[in-house]
Amino acid sequence: MKKPGIHYCIGIAIAMMVVAGLAGCHLTKKAVTKAPVLTEDEILVRSVFEATEPGRYLEFRYTGRAQMDEEKIPFLGTLKMVKDSIIWVSLRSSLGIELGRILARPDSVWMYSKLLKIKEKGDWKLVEEFSGYALDFNALQGILTQSLFTSSGNTIQTITTDLTVRRKEEAVWVTWKPEIEENRSEKGYLAQFRINPDTKGITETLIKDCKGQWAAKALYQFTKDNEIRKIEINGLDESHNYNAEINIVTREIKDKLIINFDYF
Repeated sequence: MKKPGIHYCIGIAIAMMVVAGLAGCHLTKKAVTKAPVLTEDEILVRSVFEATEPGRYLEFRYTGRAQMDEEKIPFLGTLKMVKDSIIWVSLRSSLGIELGRILARPDSVWMYSKLLKIKEKGDWKLVEEFSGYALDFNALQGILTQSLFTSSGNTIQTITTDLTVRRKEEAVWVTWKPEIEENRSEKGYLAQFRINPDTKGITETLIKDCKGQWAAKALYQFTKDNEIRKIEINGLDESHNYNAEINIVTREIKDKLIINFDYF
């Protein structure tokens, strides 16, 4: 059951998560025979995967704002990530008061706020209960690191099996193969990624939800040195007025990370 004021704390985290969260189930797909010689498009997909694959240990410091319906929420905080393993978020108000902490693993989520007296743990259905969106770890990690992902996984084998290249006018997209959409389960989400052909980086991510409707998009802004500077998130679901701006103050690849969290 939602608690009074819960979305002020948890909502800030969802501001970073919501675009990613349109899944929890896998796609059903036909077996694909690996081609002995890679096509130009297959080479491009592999190049994007290699160019955008996140480091093992990442730490972000960020500021921003989120708007959920009529409520506008300024926030700042720290995010630590161990690739494919842990995402840890510390949330603070604009005055520096800690609002709460969230720790996410591929199969579980912990939410804690001393200020709001929140102490919850569970699987990713817990996030759906608090936010109204079905999230998964794989998509959240992909959005935050501007890397390729599918609801089936994010390995090179999965990426090359599920994704292909689509060109439209001046735009180049890495998107799902036609047979993936034809054979997906009713609960599987789909994601496509606009590519900068020069850097092989991702400049935009679009997500189609379980019902086949466009649900959200993320736009990325980079510095002249091609470092991520800003993530703009916009909900495309007309039932929710949602948008967020996440300004990356620092983004560091670490040799190791110390993550302090009292499991309960």
